[in-house]
Formats: sequence, C-alpha cells, structure tokens
Amino acid sequence: MLRRYEIPLRLIPDVGFHGGPTRAELDLDTLVAHVGARGHVLPDSVRLHTVDGRPLAADYLPGWGGAPPVLVVDMPPGLARPLRLEVAVAPSPLEGGEGVEVRPGRGELAIRIDRRPFATYRFDTDRPELPRPYFHPIVGPSGVPITQDGEYPGRREGHFHHTGLFIAHQNFTDGNNWQIGPNFSRMRHRDFPNLQSGRRLGRFVERLDWLDRAGSAIACEELRIVYVYARPPTSRYLDFEIALRTLQRPITFNATPYQLLAIRVPDEMVPRGEGGGAIVNSEGQRNQETSGQRARWIDLSGPLGGKIVGVALFDAPTNFRHPTPCLNFENETIGLAPTYHEPFTLPENRELWLRYRVYLHEGNVETGKVAQEYRSYSVSVELQVGAPRPLP
Repeated sequence: MLRRYEIPLRLIPDVGFHGGPTRAELDLDTLVAHVGARGHVLPDSVRLHTVDGRPLAADYLPGWGGAPPVLVVDMPPGLARPLRLEVAVAPSPLEGGEGVEVRPGRGELAIRIDRRPFATYRFDTDRPELPRPYFHPIVGPSGVPITQDGEYPGRREGHFHHTGLFIAHQNFTDGNNWQIGPNFSRMRHRDFPNLQSGRRLGRFVERLDWLDRAGSAIACEELRIVYVYARPPTSRYLDFEIALRTLQRPITFNATPYQLLAIRVPDEMVPRGEGGGAIVNSEGQRNQETSGQRARWIDLSGPLGGKIVGVALFDAPTNFRHPTPCLNFENETIGLAPTYHEPFTLPENRELWLRYRVYLHEGNVETGKVAQEYRSYSVSVELQVGAPRPLP
C-alpha cells in the first residue's frame, strides 16, 4: 500500500540564484521513517511545488555504493521559496521512469538522455591499449560528438593520449597516466558500486587504483562519482566528484601542465588564426593567453556540425588552489590543472576531494551564458527541511 507525505523545504540562500540544476543531499527514507513510515520513498513519486502550487522539475536518487542520497531541483531564475515536496512510500523499492539511462555494456557505459545517445564511458582497463577510463563520444548541442579521441582519431600518432574527456596526471610519485604506452603507468578499474538512472538525474560511482609505473603497487585509490542531468541538448552538464585516497605512503603530484580534468575537442572547433573557435576564461583572457592562468572556468567554443557550440570546465570554489591554473595545449585540449605551477603532497592515509562541472552549450561564451551558469554552480545551496506529514 502506498502512503503519501508532504515535506516543507526551503533552499538557502534564496536570493542571487541564476537558475539551473541544484543538487543537495537529502535522505528521504530516514526522514519519513521519523514519522513512522515503513518502506522506501519511490524516486518516480517525487513531486516539488511552490507553496502556491507551481510545479518544479525535481528528481531523487537514493544513496547507494558510496554515493549519498540526493535531491536535484531544476530551479528557474529568481524563484521565491519556500517549497513543498510530496513523496510516496512503498514497502519495497520499485523502478521508476527513466530520463537519464546509465546502461552497462561490454567494457563501456552507455548514457542516454530521453532515449537518445549522449555519452559513452570506456572503462575496460584490462585492455593494454586502454590504460585509463575516458568519455568518448559525448554528443554536443549540434548533434555530433564534441569530443575527439586523439590528435589523429584511429591512429596512435601524435598526441593520441588526448582521449576525449578524461582524468589523469603526467607526473606523480613513480607514475604518469597522462601519456599512454609501456613506459607509463595505468589506472585499474575495480568496479561500479553504483549505477543509477532517473527521470532527471543519472549517476555512476567507480572505484579505481592509480598504479605505479611497474604496475605492482597502488599509488593512490580514486572514488569517482559522475552525475548526468536530463537537460535539453542546448544545455547539458556532467558533474564530477573525485576522491583521491592515499594508503600507507604519501603521494606527490608534481608540477606539470598536463593534468587533471581535460577535454580534447574536434579539430573543427579549434581556434586557428582568424578562423575556428575561441578559448576564453573567467578572467577575460583568450586563446594562448589562458595557458597556465588561474581561472574559475575555461570555455572553448567554435563551429561544429553547422552550429557554434562550446564546452566549459568549471572549478568548484571548494577545490584546493581555487581558482585553478588552466591547461591550454595548442588551443586543442583544455583542462583544469591544480598542480600546474606547484607540487602538492597528500600524506599517507588521507583523502582529497575535487569537484568539477563540464557544461556543454549552444553558442559562444557570451550567448551560452557561461559566466551566469558558473555563478549558479558556485552557489552553495543547503536545504531547510520540515517535518513530514501524511497526506490523505
């Protein structure tokens, strides 16, 4: 038997918000258990309204596999809050409708939004030619991939290790998993403790080992959480939460431009003289001026598939060395590189959390509203939660 409950909410802060998806931790199962509910909140039952009845887009993912329970709200700009959340509780969990599908396959995750391919995540690190996971292709706003797999796709020549959207570091204690080959180190995919689909939000959690050059020792462990939002093709997001954990020895991430979150775009988008695209950062610097400069975000936009489209990388204000130095490799590969200028040592048995957003948009840096999107991303939103009450 289903039981419905109403829960009063308020988002804090409730001013200065520019719109877009907002994610906050909220354990609905525990919350309704405090008023005697037995069972699980059905994610597909979650409905959010303003107090005057205006519906808002929202979704809920229960906690699982190292990822917390979260509520995501697609908030329009300038909305006055408080809000009212309605949920249904059933004796056992049930599957709901899916807007974001995270589907496992052979060595890959297929991510679909509204039944259309959005991204492929390649994780089969048992293959010698795949030393670390990466995303490719990611379908951009023009309907064609906004990532490129290497300098010369399909050939192991030039900078073939610039593989779509990826996480890596060129110079850490006895390791280099940025470059690819027998003289470099690898990441080892362990498992996915969490794969979740949802109406407006999908998520996967991956556990990885960063190996040394010999492949015989673990330099550090990584917990990688990736969120994908069901948004229109003109404005899509991938959120990364990364935890790097040392074991019985410290690890030093040495100074190098080549790290940590990076993306290689198609040649068509690359700024070249008077043609192609443009790279702009949050400080107003352009193209090669952005190399090594600290910025809250960096954006590369240009022509692709008959449209102007772009991709921006956002550095969360909570990250160490924020605003971070940025990688710009020959206007082709951009990245966020916290140890660009200075090394960083993580002591033994310690953990470092890093958070990033990848924002795909139609138009250039201005028409794609990159600065406004970053302001929304950078707002730290908390929930004030009232006591649930049963609904008739």
